Amino acid sequence: MPPHRCKMFLKKLGEEGLSDATRDLVDIADAQSADGQMVAWTGILTRELTFARDIQRDFPGLTNRELEQAVLTTFFHSQPIGQRASLRALKLAVAATNPDRIELEKAMFRWAEESYWLDDKFTATEGGALPEDWRLGNRPNLTQIHREKKRQVEADARIDCRAPQ
Repeated sequence: MPPHRCKMFLKKLGEEGLSDATRDLVDIADAQSADGQMVAWTGILTRELTFARDIQRDFPGLTNRELEQAVLTTFFHSQPIGQRASLRALKLAVAATNPDRIELEKAMFRWAEESYWLDDKFTATEGGALPEDWRLGNRPNLTQIHREKKRQVEADARIDCRAPQ
């Protein structure tokens, strides 16, 4: 797919959810099973695109939704399950919009830190470098597990301070 075409798979700016074209591709990916398990790509991709939109707000140099395009490119390259995208492929996917390179890399680094579905094997790097390979998987990563456990502990730790009746 030509690099500048990923944007056509995004909904209009400000609209939530998946575009019709993306939903069609997700339906095909959902129908494929990995190790006998069905994958719920709609939820995974919706969550990752929400992360991307939130992160992009902090980077005014990404005016063409480059991080959202990188998320979609990662999804496309992750099909079938087990495949992956190279950092070069992600950068080429957004190169036509000529984004600020530093802001793009910072945004991608934040996505790697905050994502719930990027495969842990590819997000951990030394020295703060961007991972060379990116893959969306069908299992929650350590970030998601950590946040869920933290919420459970915080909820369990709440004390009812009302006086007994």
